[in-house]
Amino acid sequence: MNYPPYPVRMDPMWRTISFEQITDISSATGLTDGKYNAAGVLYAQIQVTTSDMRYRTDGTDPTSAIGPYTATNGIIEVWGQDDMAAFRAIDSAGSSKLEVTYFGP
Repeated sequence: MNYPPYPVRMDPMWRTISFEQITDISSATGLTDGKYNAAGVLYAQIQVTTSDMRYRTDGTDPTSAIGPYTATNGIIEVWGQDDMAAFRAIDSAGSSKLEVTYFGP
């Protein structure tokens, strides 16, 4: 599948399908199955709020010391339902929250 070489939010052909706020990632936490599995969802844009976190998209749980680090207000882009299903996040220094918007064509 070909994906646009620029952020989805700039492409008028993509639309918001769903949204969720994940308020507790004190232990490794994934995205909500019913949100990323909704018809047409191909992309998740995740904003980290409140504090820093770590994540993985290989289905393995991150720890507070292992996994790509994302600072407060950072954006993570996850393409495809397989990677969305495998996504896991955990606080690295506090009480992070995730604001997740799901997009599709």
